[in-house]
Amino acid sequence: SVGHHIVVGAGRSGLAAARQLARSGLRTVLTDARSEPDAVSEAALAGLGVLAVWGAHPEGILDEAESVVLSPGVSPEIPFIRMAREKGIPVLGVPYGLPRNCARMATRCPENTLAPMLLPG
Repeated sequence: SVGHHIVVGAGRSGLAAARQLARSGLRTVLTDARSEPDAVSEAALAGLGVLAVWGAHPEGILDEAESVVLSPGVSPEIPFIRMAREKGIPVLGVPYGLPRNCARMATRCPENTLAPMLLPG
């Protein structure tokens, strides 16, 4: 089966990354430590088929993950990211300028906007 891609952090960059991955046809899971999302973001993500997990970063969503995309506001040292690295899952960073370029666009972002940026680990 095809794995999924996890976006950690539901700030502007993380939401834009999740939207772009989903619009590219990739199975996408968004996770954020906040216990509740804003209703507009949650509805938009659900409309794209993005599974959102709020209030925690459960280890179980790492099963079958192909990559973890880390929003700039999330520390790469959180336990969830350490677990991903221990499992050999690539951890990528979202370019900091992504919100300015794509977050508010109704159309699909350019393919190279979410360039893979492998974070050292």
